[in-house]
Amino acid sequence: MLKLEHRFQKRLPELAFAAIVVLWLVWAVSCFYLNEDAFISFRYVQNLVSGDGLVYNPGVHDEGYSNLLWILLIGPFSAVGIPPEGVAPVLGILSGVLLLYVVWLLGKRLFPDKRWLPLAAPGFVAAAYSIVYWAGSGLETVPFALLLAAAAYFHLRDEPGPFPWTGLFLGLAALMRPEGLGFIPVFIVHQLYCRWRKVNTGSDWRDLLPALGLVVAQFIFRRFYYGMWWSLPAIVKVGGTFLQLKGGLVYLFQWVFLRPPLLLFALGLYGLIRRWKRANATLFAMLLAGQAVFIIYAGGDYIGHFRFLVTALAPLALLATLGLGEVSGKLRSNWRIAVPVFTAVAVLWSLALSIGPTLDRWGRPPDQLHQNLKVMAGRWLSRALPAGTWIASGSAGALPYFAELPSIDFAGLCNAEAALEGERRVEGMVGHFIAHPDLVIRQRPWVVVIYPSARPGGDIEAWLTGEYAAPGYTFENLSFPNRAMLAHPRFGELYQPMLVQTAPDLYFTFYALRGEAVELCRAAGARAVYPSIPKGMGKYDGVDTS
Repeated sequence: MLKLEHRFQKRLPELAFAAIVVLWLVWAVSCFYLNEDAFISFRYVQNLVSGDGLVYNPGVHDEGYSNLLWILLIGPFSAVGIPPEGVAPVLGILSGVLLLYVVWLLGKRLFPDKRWLPLAAPGFVAAAYSIVYWAGSGLETVPFALLLAAAAYFHLRDEPGPFPWTGLFLGLAALMRPEGLGFIPVFIVHQLYCRWRKVNTGSDWRDLLPALGLVVAQFIFRRFYYGMWWSLPAIVKVGGTFLQLKGGLVYLFQWVFLRPPLLLFALGLYGLIRRWKRANATLFAMLLAGQAVFIIYAGGDYIGHFRFLVTALAPLALLATLGLGEVSGKLRSNWRIAVPVFTAVAVLWSLALSIGPTLDRWGRPPDQLHQNLKVMAGRWLSRALPAGTWIASGSAGALPYFAELPSIDFAGLCNAEAALEGERRVEGMVGHFIAHPDLVIRQRPWVVVIYPSARPGGDIEAWLTGEYAAPGYTFENLSFPNRAMLAHPRFGELYQPMLVQTAPDLYFTFYALRGEAVELCRAAGARAVYPSIPKGMGKYDGVDTS
């Protein structure tokens, strides 16, 4: 009996970690919500599995994705009948579980003689709503963070092993996200620093082979398959302007000073100061610095919940755990209760800030979710228009995916001509700098969608009376590509504004090419708006009820 009790007590930290994972899983599954951008990757998977190749539109080789490895991971599931939107959130949430496990292993390596302290690291990570939100988003955000954490785990071993695991995970990270390429020199610099400090690590020159080999292979594939050296999102979103640098700094400020990281940064800074000669502390600090440089250069991210900082959660949590350990070592025994209290405060603060978005997600009925509104619009287009009919939109994700029609992305993310020849205007919305309305006017797709989602009746009324340029948006609040499309002098002449009801009190608005396209849309239940006013401004007399 005593033996059994001793074994149970010995297993208590493992049971506590299991409890963290289970609670996080329940939270992540209950909040999962597919993001618009994920459907761009799903469309590439869709065409790859159908035999059309790694393309956005069959027959047109444009690289509109920035996550090759993610597409290749989802592809086999889609090939056996599991749709990308079904498997991607599952893989993302499982990646979150593995990330918590790797962070816990790294925490135990930091403090091998402590039973409970290493649990602080996965606790800090699990309490952040950003990892919950992005794990089930369908995007590669959390799997990318997992690959970098795995590379750090093998890099921080005492000696190199027989296989260059660090280089493999770094190479895979570069295939998962474009900024993964920038972390290869971070690890190289850290390795050189450790050699200078005469500190052993688990990496050596062999790790360069898989890391650089996978990167070079991707560049060669891209050059021969797409005819370019960089993907279209990298070209469209290229940073470095004053507005982007300012936006990136604001993005970091909001995360650090308005969120729990302020507490973690204070602890992490103390841990770094105390252990700046150690390989682990310097690597975590370099990883944070590398991600910060990327964010500032790119200008942050207009999508909420700090997507670009999910990668920073693991190194920050581990640095904070180092700081906790150092604080604990300085305190007298009767003050050491302060360490778990501080940990609990940091976790509870993070959870408190997560209550709002969690309740918002739980409280919305499925048909009112932004993404599902686009799904309904896309499915209506697939029923209304013949196969092979071209459509155009400044949003390249859910609507084209569910419409299953060839699509012109006049914002340039998935269209090389728009990306390379369109007008560039750097504004506040990162990734929406390019506009090429002439491309649409020249090719004349049957339907142009200015903002691809169904809207409630109140927003439609405001659009009909001219208060909004698009339902829910004034002309000034639309992204640059959509404004440029509406402002084109021939747009109102060629395209007829229309609307169709897709659900109770939900309406999908679009513009149909005058002639056969308008008649087909009418036959499918859509109604034309008269008179048609260029720019979507001014007053409409009403809606055709025929």
